[in-house]
Amino acid sequence: MRKTLALVGVLAVLVAACGGQTATTDDPYELVHNAQAASWDRVQVDIGINVTGGDTPLSLDKSALRFAIDQSAGKANIHVALPLAQLGDAVSELRSLGITGDTLDIDVIYDGDALYAKSPTLGNLLAAMMIQSGEIPAGDMSGWLKLLSKADLESLGSFGDGLSPVPVPDELPFPSAADAATIKSTLEDMGITLTYEGSGSRSGVDADHVAVAVDLAKLAESEYIKGMGGSNGNVTIDQDMGTLSGDLWFDRSNGRIVGVDIHATSTSDTSETADISIDLHEPDSGVSFDAPALFVEVPIMEMIGSLMGAFGGDIFQQ
Repeated sequence: MRKTLALVGVLAVLVAACGGQTATTDDPYELVHNAQAASWDRVQVDIGINVTGGDTPLSLDKSALRFAIDQSAGKANIHVALPLAQLGDAVSELRSLGITGDTLDIDVIYDGDALYAKSPTLGNLLAAMMIQSGEIPAGDMSGWLKLLSKADLESLGSFGDGLSPVPVPDELPFPSAADAATIKSTLEDMGITLTYEGSGSRSGVDADHVAVAVDLAKLAESEYIKGMGGSNGNVTIDQDMGTLSGDLWFDRSNGRIVGVDIHATSTSDTSETADISIDLHEPDSGVSFDAPALFVEVPIMEMIGSLMGAFGGDIFQQ
């Protein structure tokens, strides 16, 4: 089932650069084309996951995994609330780090100038790492921590020129700016077929519904997989491992994609299933992209330098 979940990227490609044109059509490929005409300026993505059967069943409500992006300002807000009941043997260790509730909560804000995070586990872990040097910052380490500036992130090579809700490799053969006919041809070469299913409500809006069928045998031999390293054995698809399908929902008023559903089932054991549901909408009123009013500044770069020095390395060497 973990291999099946790796195929989520096939459908995630359809979400990239979405937003924009007002158009009414029952051509599913035209709907995809229209959705690629412009980007969301501000978008919130809520992700729900349900995995049944196998060794690691998992159930995450959409409220447990949320990230919001302000693309024009280059800001982001991420919230994760993992139920401890889903974490198995790790629960006792998390309790020792200060988790008292039923969830492991992690909040992250990037306000365009610096990266901030808040989690009892993170604060206690960092404090434990710094206690030997006697340089624990004053303040509440279970609250907001300022970890890295924009310059720090750039020096670490981990911050690009922009923020995107769905990162997509630069050289995938998906025609993001092509016409509907080219999109149809390319998707069919990848073993992906779209079918218009009518309209309905999704994420609180009137939306067009498109079903997605995936031929795994054809996808396994496609240039998409080869472009991801399949020809070198880095990315492979077991054609007998299961089935993969999905659903896309497009706002009828502006063409933006507002929902993605992904369904996977193992053929060897049909009790093993994975369903991922993604909602896209304007950020909730309580979602802030601003730096927290109160925070503790943590010398992460000094810690990184010390760790690399201890191993005789240099984090900034290219």
